[in-house]
Amino acid sequence: MRHRTASVNEISGRYSEIEDEFYIPAYQDMCYQSTDNKQGRGDAVPIYKAVDVINAIEKANASAYAEYNNLLDIGIAKELARAVLPLNIYTRWYWKIDLHNLLHFLSLRLDSHAQLEIRKYAQAILGLIKPIVPVTLEAWENKENTTYE
Repeated sequence: MRHRTASVNEISGRYSEIEDEFYIPAYQDMCYQSTDNKQGRGDAVPIYKAVDVINAIEKANASAYAEYNNLLDIGIAKELARAVLPLNIYTRWYWKIDLHNLLHFLSLRLDSHAQLEIRKYAQAILGLIKPIVPVTLEAWENKENTTYE
């Protein structure tokens, strides 16, 4: 989490048991590493290969979560047991931000160059606030010279 213009409070795996919920990319979103952009995706992976990759991710997730539970069952502290969990496990957090900074965040994260997953979150946030501040969003979209959907 890089945006310093918001207040973030994450549910801690130090105090709470972490839920068995992982991010799994969609088959159509599975891509090779870009050859000319260190931060980006390149060509799409053929579906047969995407299936194998997703199966491998799911298998690793299940194994890691089982080991996490084994550690908890033998009394290992939650803050230590969570060390075996992969980066794609979901977390819960509360995010407080003012509208000005939220629109700045959306400008950055709805951009076509932003990573796909953060774009999806930004689109979801946009959908949540649209009914709350429709006039502001209309003015913002006019200023941005685009409509985000």
